[in-house]
Amino acid sequence: MWSVVWTSSVLIFSAKSQLIIPKSSQQTATCDTGGECVLQCEGNNLCQSMLIDASNANTFSLNCSGIQSCDSAQIQSPISGTIDIMCDKSSADSAAEGACTSLQVFGASAKNITVQCMQTRDCVALNISISSLEASNIHFNGEESGVGAYINGRDSSDSFRVFCNGYHACTSAQILCPRSEHSIDCHVECDVAGACEDMSYFREASPSFKSVICPDLSLCYIACNGTDQCRASQFYGRYANVMTVSCTGDDSCAGTTIYSPNHALHIECIGDAADVGSSSTGACHWLTINGEHTATNEVRVECRHNYDCFGLSFHTVSTRVLYFMFGGERSGDAAIINAMNVTDNVTIVCNGSEACFDTDLYCPSNAGNSATAKCLVDCVGTSSCAKMRFFIPNAAYDRLELQCSEHNGSNCFTLNEANLPLSYDADLYCLDTFARSELIYNRWNGQLYCREACCPFVVEEIDCTFDECVVDCAYTYCDGRTINGANKALLNVVCGDDQECNELTVICPSNGECNIVCSTPNGCQSLTVHHLAETNANQAHISLLCEAQSQCDGVIMNVSYANLVQIEARNIHSLSNAYIYAEHVAVLQLVCDSTAYYYAVSTSSAIAEIAACVDNHLFVGDVSSDDDDSIHVYCTGHSCAVNTIYVEDGWTALADNLDFVVDSNCGQCGGVGWSSCIGGVNLVCGAALDTTQSLMDGVCSADASECGCEILRADIDANYVEELEGCVSQIDTTAGAGNGDEEGAGVGGGVVAGVVLAMFCAIAGGLALWYWCWYKKQQRELHELNIEDESGDEAAAGTDNDGTSKRKRSHHKQQSTLDISITDAVCPDVLPENLMDSIQENEDDNDEQEELQEPEITAN
Repeated sequence: MWSVVWTSSVLIFSAKSQLIIPKSSQQTATCDTGGECVLQCEGNNLCQSMLIDASNANTFSLNCSGIQSCDSAQIQSPISGTIDIMCDKSSADSAAEGACTSLQVFGASAKNITVQCMQTRDCVALNISISSLEASNIHFNGEESGVGAYINGRDSSDSFRVFCNGYHACTSAQILCPRSEHSIDCHVECDVAGACEDMSYFREASPSFKSVICPDLSLCYIACNGTDQCRASQFYGRYANVMTVSCTGDDSCAGTTIYSPNHALHIECIGDAADVGSSSTGACHWLTINGEHTATNEVRVECRHNYDCFGLSFHTVSTRVLYFMFGGERSGDAAIINAMNVTDNVTIVCNGSEACFDTDLYCPSNAGNSATAKCLVDCVGTSSCAKMRFFIPNAAYDRLELQCSEHNGSNCFTLNEANLPLSYDADLYCLDTFARSELIYNRWNGQLYCREACCPFVVEEIDCTFDECVVDCAYTYCDGRTINGANKALLNVVCGDDQECNELTVICPSNGECNIVCSTPNGCQSLTVHHLAETNANQAHISLLCEAQSQCDGVIMNVSYANLVQIEARNIHSLSNAYIYAEHVAVLQLVCDSTAYYYAVSTSSAIAEIAACVDNHLFVGDVSSDDDDSIHVYCTGHSCAVNTIYVEDGWTALADNLDFVVDSNCGQCGGVGWSSCIGGVNLVCGAALDTTQSLMDGVCSADASECGCEILRADIDANYVEELEGCVSQIDTTAGAGNGDEEGAGVGGGVVAGVVLAMFCAIAGGLALWYWCWYKKQQRELHELNIEDESGDEAAAGTDNDGTSKRKRSHHKQQSTLDISITDAVCPDVLPENLMDSIQENEDDNDEQEELQEPEITAN
C-alpha cells in the first residue's frame, strides 16, 4: 500500500517509501502491485497532464481538489480493481475551470468506477473508455459539470448509471449504453432543468433494456441511431419541458415506451427506406407513447418509412394538439390512437399505401374539450385508410373530418384489381352507444355517407313517408342523391328518363322488397345499391331490371346478405362493368338477354359488342360455408361476354348449387354448341382471390381443376338448350312468287296481314304496357304448367340418366320465379277485361303451339 500527497511544492509518496519526486512539466506515477493506491492532488494545477499507471493496483483512489488540479490527467485503470475519483475545485468562482477538465480514464478492464463531479464545470470533457467494466456510477452534480463528457459503458455488465443533477450538467454529453448480452439497464437520470440538453444516447450492438429519466423543466434529447439501439427502452419525460426522441434504423426504438413531458414531445422514426418492410421491421414498431400521467401541450410523431410505427399505441390524460404523420407503406398499420382527451385538433396524415390500415382512432370526446376540437384525417395513399375504425361521440359527431376525395376518394377503402372499392370496410363507432355505422363512399360524386346517429356525413336523401315507398325519378330529382329505404317494407324505384338516376344510391329495405327498374339508355349509370343487413336472417328481395342499351354501366351492388337477388339485363350492354357483391345471398339470379337485337357474329370480340352482360364482376364468396346458397345465370344467345366470377372457396359445393344456362335461341349458337355463343367466363378463386382461370371457347386456359373450371364447363354442358321452348321457324317472305294463283294467294295474305298490322299499330301505344304485364304473369303460369307436364312425362317414361329433364324443369322454374318481383313491382294488379279477353285468345293459340312442340323440347 502506498499513497501520494502532492502539495504546492513537492510530490510526497507514502511515509513508508519516504520518496520525494520534484515537480516537473510531465509527471508519471506508477502504483505498486496489489493493495490500495491513493493519489491526492490538493491545489491548482497540481496533477495537470499527469500520467498515472494504476493497472497493477487492486483499488485506485484519486482526489482532485483545486482549479484544474487534474486537468488533462490520464489514468490507466486497474485490471481487475475499482476506481474512485472525486473532483471538487473548491472554488466559489463559477467561471473558473473545474478540477478534472479533460480527465481521461482508460484501460482493458476494471471492476467498478465511481466518479463524483461536485462543482461548476468540474468534469467538462470527461472521457471514460474502459473496454471491460462491471459497474459504472457517474455523478455530475455541479452546473455544467459534465458538458461534452464521453462515457463508454458498452461493456458494463452489472450496472450502468449516469446522474445529471446540475443545470446543464450533461449538455452535449455522449453516452454509449451497455451491450444487450449484459441484459442491464442503461440508466441516465436528469434531475434539474436543462440537465440533458442536446445529450445523445448511443447503442452500438444489439438491444437491451434501457431507461432514461429526464429532469424537471429540461430540454431532453434522446438519439437512437442504428439498428436495435434503443429496443425495449423506457424514456421518462414526465417531468421534462421538451422531449425529443430520434430513432434511426430498423428496430432502433422497437417496443420502446415513452412517457410524454409537460410541454412538447417530438418523435421521429426513420427505418431503412430500402426495406420492403414487415410488422417485425421499421424503426418504432410497437412503440408506446404514454401520456396518462402528464398533461402535454403538443405531441408530434412522424413515421417516415415502411412499417415504421406498426402497432403504435398512444394514450394521453390531456394533450392540446396531436399530430401523426404516417409516410411509409403500412407505417401506422394496427395502431391505436386514443385522442379522446385532446383538447384541440387531432391531425392524422396517412401518406403511404395502406399507411393507416386497420388503425383505431378515438376522436376528442370529453366534456372538457374545446368546442372546436377537430379530428382531421387526411387519406392520401392508396387504400391508406382502409379498415380504419373511427370512434366518435354522438353529441359531437361533426368533429370527424375525413378527407378521401381530396386525392383519390377510394383511399378510405380496399381496392380490387380494377382499382375500385372492393368492400366498404372503414367503420364508424358511436362512443355513446358503441353502435357501428358502415362508412360508404360514392366514387362517382366523391361523397361519403353512413347511417347511424353519429354519422358526420350528411348527404341529401330522398325521404320515403310511407312504409311502402315508390320513387318515380321522372318526377323526383334522383341524380347523385340517396334513397334510404332501409326501414321500409317495400321500395320501388323507377328510372325512365335519360341519365335521371346516374350516380344514384339506393339503400334497400333490410327485411323487405326492393325493385329498381331502369328503362332508358344511360339512365342508371354508376348506380349504387346497398343492403345493410349483416346476417342473412331476413326476407330481403332485391331486383334490378336494366332494359335499355348501356343502361346499368358501372353499377355497384353491395347485397351480401340479401335473401333473394334478381338481376335482368335485356338490351345491348345494359349491364356492364358492374360489381355485384353477393357472398352470402341465398338465391342469386342473373338473366342476360339481348336477343331482340341479334345479328350473326362469330368471334368473342363481336359477341362483346352485342351482349347484354359485359365485363361484370360477380362475387359469390365462400360457397362451402353457405351450402344452401344457389346461383343461377341465364345467357340467351350472344348475351354474355367476358364476365368474371369470384369464389373464395367451395367450387365442389358450387357444382351442386350452380345453374349456368346457355340458350341458343333458335340456333343463334350456329348448331356447334354453347362455346360459340358466350364470350368466355373468367374465374378467380382462393381465400385471397389470387388464383385466376378462364373458360374461353369451351376450353379451360390452364389446369381444368383450378377454380372449378371443369365443374363450370360440365354445368354449362348439362344445361345447354339448343332451341328455346316454343321456337317457330322464320317464314319465307319470298313464297308465292310462282303461278298466278299462288301470287294471288300471296297478295290476299298480304292484304289481310296489312289490315291486322294497321289495327295493331293503332292500339299498340295504349295497350303495350298492359299486354307486357299480363303476358309476364301468364308466362309464369305457363312455365309452371310445363314443369308439371314434364314431371308427368318423366313419371311415365322414367327419369333420364343424365338428369337433363330435371335440369330443364329447374331452369323453367327459376325463369318463372325470376319474373315475379320485377313484374309485380311495375304492373297493376287489375287489367281491363276486354284487353284480358283479347290477349287470352292469342295466348290460347300460343299454348296449343307450345304443347305440340313440347315432346321435341323434352327430347333435347
